[in-house]
Amino acid sequence: MRHKWIWALAAAACIMLAVPFTGGAAQDLDLNRDCTLTVSSGDGEMAGLLAEAGVVVDLYKVADASEEGAGGYGFISKGAFSALQIGADIDGAGWQQLAQQAAGIALGADGGPGQVPSVQGAALDSPITSGSGGNLDAGLYLLIARGADVKDYVVAARGEDGEERIATVAYTRDKTIRFAPELVAVPSKEADENGVINTANPGEWIYDLTVYLKPETDVRYGSLEIIKDLLTYEDSYEATFVFQVEAVLDGETVYSDVVTISFTEPGRKQILIDNIPVGAVVTVTEVYSGAGYKLVSQEPPGSFTITADETASVTFTNDYENRRTGGLGITNRFSYSIEEGEWEWVQE
Repeated sequence: MRHKWIWALAAAACIMLAVPFTGGAAQDLDLNRDCTLTVSSGDGEMAGLLAEAGVVVDLYKVADASEEGAGGYGFISKGAFSALQIGADIDGAGWQQLAQQAAGIALGADGGPGQVPSVQGAALDSPITSGSGGNLDAGLYLLIARGADVKDYVVAARGEDGEERIATVAYTRDKTIRFAPELVAVPSKEADENGVINTANPGEWIYDLTVYLKPETDVRYGSLEIIKDLLTYEDSYEATFVFQVEAVLDGETVYSDVVTISFTEPGRKQILIDNIPVGAVVTVTEVYSGAGYKLVSQEPPGSFTITADETASVTFTNDYENRRTGGLGITNRFSYSIEEGEWEWVQE
């Protein structure tokens, strides 16, 4: 089932998008020639993150290449993707929308298995071969990047226009990596001076194409559950317990808040906090134990570290002290005396 997590997904393409158009100065096109597609992790910090996250790609054949006039080519959508309208006048935003439609077909409306990929779980930085082990045929392909070990890798993303979109994820220990689905055409051409890749661009056809993943990254969050066990309840008034939660990551406070749990009878209650960065060291302190109640134990004592794999938990046990502690309120009333020309205050 698709996670309904909402991320701010930028409209920029996450890989080099091969945008096919027909016509122009394209020459010596051979649509019967074998093609290869390599998805590169690039270099630097991002390459390290993608390697740590175990990112792989699934490739779906969306359309066959169809030779058209003046040495260019178009597409004939196929199979489950046959309803897609792939015209020659689609702009960048249109290709992103088409990629979303194709991803919806490939992944299934509910995020479950949809169209079977032509190539599943291909490694980065190596030419992708077809399911039969040979090279790729010319055509239009949907590329889905994901974490190899992530079961529920389809998430809901929200674009800059506020619309919900499909995205996929991979994880490192402390980061979430998000990918937008992309369409890639092979063969392709070099980008022009504006960085636009168009099959009508001048130059030689590229049958061995390399595209680059450019995902978005965010802090990975974990969860903390505070459990309160109240052994005995004194029924004159509601018992309220207050907790201070502090989380520190790399010497910086990344979470600080106060939460409360209240009782009208003995028993157990809990509160869940799900937005603490993974790797943060958390200290939970019961700063108020309710009038007439005492803290019996805390498990585990001291601080602990937030992880991504399981919810951290801390349990506080309290009991009634067999004494009633009343509250006292004082109100100060201020008034101005015209006769005296000064302010007066009365404690009520």
